[in-house]
Amino acid sequence: MTGWDDAVDAALVGTARSPFGGGLPPPLDGLTADGLLTTAAVLSRARRAGMRLAPAGRPLPEPAEHDNRPVVGRTGEALLREALAGPQEVLVEGLGLVATAGRLLPPLLLPDVLDLGRRDVDLRAVLLPVLGARAAWLARLRPEWAWATGAGVERALDEEEWQTATLGERLAALVELRRTDPDRGRALVESTWAVDPPAERAAHLLALGEGLSIADEPLLERALDDRRAEVRKAAVDLLARLPDSAHARRAEARAAQVLRVERKLVRRGVVVVPPEGDDPELLRDTARATAPPHVGAAAWRLERTVAVAPPRLWTELSGLTPGQLLAAVDRTDWAKPFRLGLRTAVLRDPDPEWVIALLGDELDRELLQALPTAGREAVVSRLLDSRHAVGALLALPGPWSAELSRRTGGLVDRLARRGGAGRYESAELLRVAGYRLHHTTRLELAPGEVHSDLQPSYAVAVTALSTRAALRRALMEESP
Repeated sequence: MTGWDDAVDAALVGTARSPFGGGLPPPLDGLTADGLLTTAAVLSRARRAGMRLAPAGRPLPEPAEHDNRPVVGRTGEALLREALAGPQEVLVEGLGLVATAGRLLPPLLLPDVLDLGRRDVDLRAVLLPVLGARAAWLARLRPEWAWATGAGVERALDEEEWQTATLGERLAALVELRRTDPDRGRALVESTWAVDPPAERAAHLLALGEGLSIADEPLLERALDDRRAEVRKAAVDLLARLPDSAHARRAEARAAQVLRVERKLVRRGVVVVPPEGDDPELLRDTARATAPPHVGAAAWRLERTVAVAPPRLWTELSGLTPGQLLAAVDRTDWAKPFRLGLRTAVLRDPDPEWVIALLGDELDRELLQALPTAGREAVVSRLLDSRHAVGALLALPGPWSAELSRRTGGLVDRLARRGGAGRYESAELLRVAGYRLHHTTRLELAPGEVHSDLQPSYAVAVTALSTRAALRRALMEESP
């Protein structure tokens, strides 16, 4: 028996029934229960230290490719580690600062970050630029990290490599290739189109959104006839973004048939006429989508017709602004399907004027989030004096611009003083404000000036602003 075996036996039956000596010299023999645990810890380390490594059963992996970019220093690493455990907005801002500084995440953070990207698909776009070749090397060793195998890859896959690459490797290479040689990227997709699973065909099509051009039309038209709905839908979304495509011309021709302007004494009105009968071409051009329950055939044909037409077309046909057109449509019997179709089109091709017109009395956060950041801020800024102000700000990710933050800081302070009605929404805005306001913003209310119900949320905002400022200083000071 070894000392370790004796310790295990004593632990199983108890030192009262089996006193533990472990073959050790006095005074370590005859230890009590507490002594047993202490000795077991020492013996465990001793066993590990004396263990002989098994012979390698396979060759070691090739080392990671060299990456010339410097890594974040110790201060920045400590703050990024805190950000990993905190709200996502602070982490996203920190990752953006790392990318702007031309640096990479420290090696010790890579396992946690790779796990984070596995769990949260939305974060991958901001993680990939700061991972580097070492992370790509690690990702190839763990199947669950395959999403990051493209990090640090600077050369495109050739056709043979494309055949055997994982979906993550393909997408990373395809997006990069579409920025520099879009025709070659499309050719790679076409080379395996017939044998790729439907989910991969759809993913490849979505990646073609980078560098999209009329040269992609033949492949997208082919995809309209795919047996799988997700592939057809991806093709429709891309074709609708090509104003010179045959799909766009067909959509515009159909749209011109459903809207007619009537000139009245005081204002111009519109007449909405849904398409008549089943149209195989309309069915094909809208991904063969089927009507939801309780939606009539005519209403569904109208909604689908509007959904694939570019929003700008309606103002061109009517001579009305987006707001005027919707007001006129609302006076017809077909307002609901027209609005639903238009919402789908605007989500695909967001324009601030159309977003504002469609928001109406309801705050549609998905519409806001479809806008690019600058456009989204412009819309939210116009809503700051409306009853949608708090909801719009909650739908706007940070960091906010200095000008929007200046105006919002005053609103935050007013809400902090007020309390009362709408406390929950006010508290939520205060909580996120510290993570989204521009880092130069100051919240300076004294604790006694803040409503008692909102004091914890306001304190979180002040602390978050301070943490972000420290992270920014650390990363900027390390910039080359």
